[in-house]
Amino acid sequence: MEEQLAAVLRDADQFQPASHAPGSPPFAATGPGTMSEQEIRRREKEQFVSGLTGTSMEEVHRVMLVAVFSYLALKLIIHQFGHGSSYLARVPRPIRWLLEFAFLVAVPNAAVLWPDLLAHRATICAMFGLLVAVAYPRPGSLARMPPSHAHMKEWTRQLNDRVKPAVTVYRALMMSLTCFAILAVDFHVFPRRFAKTEVFGTSLMDIGVGCFVFSQGLTVGLKQGSTSASTPSVWASIRRGWPLWLLGLGRVISVKGLDYQEHVSEYGVHWNFFFTLAALGPIVVFLDRWVRWSDAPMAAMLLIDYEVLLAKGLQHYVLTAPRTNLISANREGLTSLFGYVAIFLAARHVGRTLASPLPTVTAWRRLLFRTLAPQIALTAAALWVARTAFLTDVSRRLCNAPFVLWTVAVNAGMVALLVLVDAVVFTDSATAAIEVADAVNANGLVVFLGANLATGAVNMVVDTLRVPDAAAVAVLSAYMSSVVLVALGMYRMRWIVKF
Repeated sequence: MEEQLAAVLRDADQFQPASHAPGSPPFAATGPGTMSEQEIRRREKEQFVSGLTGTSMEEVHRVMLVAVFSYLALKLIIHQFGHGSSYLARVPRPIRWLLEFAFLVAVPNAAVLWPDLLAHRATICAMFGLLVAVAYPRPGSLARMPPSHAHMKEWTRQLNDRVKPAVTVYRALMMSLTCFAILAVDFHVFPRRFAKTEVFGTSLMDIGVGCFVFSQGLTVGLKQGSTSASTPSVWASIRRGWPLWLLGLGRVISVKGLDYQEHVSEYGVHWNFFFTLAALGPIVVFLDRWVRWSDAPMAAMLLIDYEVLLAKGLQHYVLTAPRTNLISANREGLTSLFGYVAIFLAARHVGRTLASPLPTVTAWRRLLFRTLAPQIALTAAALWVARTAFLTDVSRRLCNAPFVLWTVAVNAGMVALLVLVDAVVFTDSATAAIEVADAVNANGLVVFLGANLATGAVNMVVDTLRVPDAAAVAVLSAYMSSVVLVALGMYRMRWIVKF
């Protein structure tokens, strides 16, 4: 592994800027044949996100825990003010949106920018203690009274709903953090340790890619349920994914045509994440039709086979081979499909586990602790074995077994915690809906596409590497506000675009 990493870093050194005078931009040169200012900025931005090694798993987990606690705080507010006369229901809609935006968008994103403050161990413990103190009913309060039969029936109905509030919030949180990070990473205010790693390591943006795939598989599992639905043909799946293929092609053409900065080692010269999303459907359909295993064993089998291939020389090829043809030029994107399919299958298994209706709220709590929690613990144990016994570190670029296991354990754990919040804090049906989450979730791919276009526009207009931190925060705040407002506008006008 050390030799392969050294080879990759030697290749990266070819793009390192030469020493330059203080205050002058990297890559600056004089004389005939010098690069244009646009070319200099492009290379600076590429170098800004290259050669990074990430952070600890624990810090990533703490940032994601802030999002869970933020949702719990929002639920407690809705629970406190959403009963009876429903004061919250009389609050003007924009104020309700602002409240939801603060807890589901602003706070989690702030934890990304200032993790030493908002995601510190002491802060996490203080958040948990404060929320428990607020949630614990005081003697003589109405909350001490047992829930009525009608409340318990409504509570169970919400948990059994195929469109589960916790899953909607999970997908909205993941989309919000993803949209935020793809622009924030281009500013100095974004911690470098949270940007994507070059080869091995863990970071927030690394797991963000896996979160996106996990959320897709989770949604499919919830829709299909525990019953075996009819499987479409591979060709039908390819045709159904034509918008994603078109978006991927459009990104390639625009990046190359506009000379936009790109990190080639992420997916390859031409491949991008839209192509990965488009390819997942046909591959999963093929496995469903011809392998016919349940999701968890099929994901495990695929992961083991992929690890054998990596050990037999595929890893060396992916990390060091020259880009001499179309396959080798896009080897990262093509080979990582093994891992992303495994993530999708594992997520579909979790979705199917949550899809079955249960008779009581207590049964839902039992499902979380007796079924999901042991499965998450088993996945975490497998991750520990892969990293210690087999000396294989996490690599998003390879999408290897440690990366897949880490992604599945973290996302399944986060979904379980969000469902647990819904199974512990009851909210009246009149005020239970969280419209910001519903809006972002309803047009998720359109929101993601719009965020990508906005990110490109900002980078074309603004020299992000020379923007002060305060100005960067202002730009990011306006950007995320616009993303959410567009999503809300489409949702209110019932413009739902399905892919």
